[in-house]
Amino acid sequence: AGCASGHVSEMLHAQGCRVVGVEIDSTVVQPAMQWLERAIVGDFDDKKLWIELEGEFFDAILFGDVLEHLKDPLTALRESAKHLHPSGMVVISVPNIAHADVKLALIQGTFPYGESGLLDRTHIYFFTKEGLMDLVKEAGLITTEIRRVTVPVFGTEIGVQPGEVSGEILAAILKDRESETYQFIIKAV
Repeated sequence: AGCASGHVSEMLHAQGCRVVGVEIDSTVVQPAMQWLERAIVGDFDDKKLWIELEGEFFDAILFGDVLEHLKDPLTALRESAKHLHPSGMVVISVPNIAHADVKLALIQGTFPYGESGLLDRTHIYFFTKEGLMDLVKEAGLITTEIRRVTVPVFGTEIGVQPGEVSGEILAAILKDRESETYQFIIKAV
């Protein structure tokens, strides 16, 4: 899902996987073709995509920083689950909107959209751990593993600085175990 120019596809191919890529942007998919069995140019929010995959089943479906860009991530997960082998898995990565740097920016009255990262301006949905777990459950999947990519407070692209916040506020924010989680990666079946 969201194969883009193929960085993940290349690694999967090198491990002997057969990879079918889905990408909304036809202009970026060509470099990935060397590692793909085939590419589908389409939008997860468009039901036509699922017709193209009718009758196909996969051992793994990857949503690598994709769900936050969709208008309807729940339907995308539900539909993808219909294409899993019984022993298959869905792997999802999403940024954590509850990172300390986002909270600190909000306290300062800002929400600094950027070209990438936590506040990528193309994000439609924002996820916390609980929101992601609820989405997975609503899609009829069970989370079997959770991993985290962490970035320390003041270490993200958001650019908040230590001198801009009181020690009390920082201490309160850091009580949340997920305050330095930049990205959640989950496996669901």
